[in-house]
Amino acid sequence: MSSIEARPPLRVALVQFKPTKGDVPGNIRAVRDLVASQVDHADLVVFPEAALSGYFLEGGVAEAALSLETLVEMLGVPPADAPDLAVGFYALIQQCGLSRTFSGRLGCAARPPKDVPSDIWDF
Repeated sequence: MSSIEARPPLRVALVQFKPTKGDVPGNIRAVRDLVASQVDHADLVVFPEAALSGYFLEGGVAEAALSLETLVEMLGVPPADAPDLAVGFYALIQQCGLSRTFSGRLGCAARPPKDVPSDIWDF
């Protein structure tokens, strides 16, 4: 058997998620709960862009934007064997809100590479 055949399949959960508009703390709690519920079912849980704030913020992007460090702190410590997480949010970068995607272990602390031009950061 080749090494490819010996690998277990990657289990991905794609979440249809309707965030409460502007309620970043509440939406983060919902994301955390949904990820925790997938411990035995998925290796990666994927949420849509703007999942933490909702769309159409009518000028409220700056208020809904988070630094990556704040997001990691708000997500908290993951449950044992938690799946990886990909979630879209407005990132606070140099004091302006920009749409970005966080992809990494729930509860890990990391920074996006400065020289990567992509809108997706892998940690």
